[in-house]
Amino acid sequence: MGVNLRSDRLEETINTYGIEVDENVNWDNEKKIKLLGDYFINMEPEKYSWATRYVQSLNTVMLCKHLKDELKNFNINPTESDDYIAETKLNGFRLLVSYSPETGFEMFSRNESTANFLNGNLTSKYLFINKGLITEPKDYKNAFNYRFILDGEVIVDKQIEGVGTGGVTVEDYIQSILGSNEERAKAFQKEECKLRFTAFDVLYFEKDPKIPAEWIPQYNYYEEEFSPEMVEWVESHFADYLRSANFKKGGTKCKKLYQYLYSLRKTCKYDVRRLPFGKRRDLRHKIVDFLQSKNIPIFEVDSEDIFKIAFAEQILREGGEGIICKNVHAPYISSMRSSRSHRAALKVKQSINSMLSEDMSIVGDFDVFITSANPPKSDRITDMIGALNCSIYIKEEDGTIKEHEIASISGIPHEWKRKLAEIDVNTGKISLNPEYKYKVIPINGLALTKGNLKFQHATLLNKGQLEFKPKNPTDCTWDRSALNEMVITRGE
Repeated sequence: MGVNLRSDRLEETINTYGIEVDENVNWDNEKKIKLLGDYFINMEPEKYSWATRYVQSLNTVMLCKHLKDELKNFNINPTESDDYIAETKLNGFRLLVSYSPETGFEMFSRNESTANFLNGNLTSKYLFINKGLITEPKDYKNAFNYRFILDGEVIVDKQIEGVGTGGVTVEDYIQSILGSNEERAKAFQKEECKLRFTAFDVLYFEKDPKIPAEWIPQYNYYEEEFSPEMVEWVESHFADYLRSANFKKGGTKCKKLYQYLYSLRKTCKYDVRRLPFGKRRDLRHKIVDFLQSKNIPIFEVDSEDIFKIAFAEQILREGGEGIICKNVHAPYISSMRSSRSHRAALKVKQSINSMLSEDMSIVGDFDVFITSANPPKSDRITDMIGALNCSIYIKEEDGTIKEHEIASISGIPHEWKRKLAEIDVNTGKISLNPEYKYKVIPINGLALTKGNLKFQHATLLNKGQLEFKPKNPTDCTWDRSALNEMVITRGE
């Protein structure tokens, strides 16, 4: 569905249509595609809806990086910070859903069509199916007096045999449905695969629309001059976001981010991208509640504000992909196609144990041996340990083997914390009971950090159970190359 053309082919297309090109613009492929999209809209403006024009004015939808790739930039892990909340990482097909009284609902893919260089419009192929009632997006023209755009994911409402477990991903499967002709796409949804849109963000909201439907927001081809005035404006308007995402003052190393944030000062008041995510989430909830009150099958992503790690583990146990950590202060970053380093949203995918189960060359659990214990964090606790420190042996390329602490395990049952504790009768100091030193146990975690090859969060493999294996510490030996593979989360 997406445009995948080389620069020379885009240049050829621009010349074919005789489009004038401003020599003051740095014309990368992205801007050439936008120029062609604007050309088609301006040639036949009556043909394209308000939503088509709004989506065209975006640079892209907000994308994100893996948390492990950004951890070095944080003082507090986002999974433990009050500035971030967790939402389910959905496994489906990215879609922007708009509503306007003039058109009803419209559905747009994140990629541009090769036919007109505008975001793929999938409206005519999508069905709303709810409690046996089948309606089409266009059936809701003038149904209510709002304009809005939701960002989210289309998922399937049941497990499809052979999909998601082999070479065919859920995204591929949904794309094959929506990539079919209209009749076949609708037949798929009626007979075999009901689609379900789940919203995770809001870009625009206007009650009792006042802006004319013919209004055309403009894609900005020009990069704002990076100046002290820009830095001052951005850092005053987005102070909480920049602080909590740990961006350094001055912005010289994140120039494109500052330029995008500065551009938000020109948006209309109904464009809610500039609002912090916490407020957009409240708005999302109200919109979805309203739609469901009208029996429209649009849903809201599940989230957790406090117990983010436990939330991630639950999703992984249930076969989900993981979580997205979202900064509650961050605006919507519909820019930076070539860079996702905005730290507004960070994905955490798969546990080490699930990686091992996928790798047919590795059989068994991730085993470690106990080496020490941390004292409890509270002085009031006098009879149990805090976290349990565990190690493995790492085999280097030159054959040398070194002991390496790989995890501090939390979430151990209190009865075991007492058994693991040795208390000095003179000082009351708590340390590891020597009886358990070098015992081998299986653990799980959410990935290894690249710098120190240590789990950011580790748990017992089976929560609530401390299982000792009849193994020696030397059985817990890993090649460094194998550990490095675990740093890169599979399915990326």
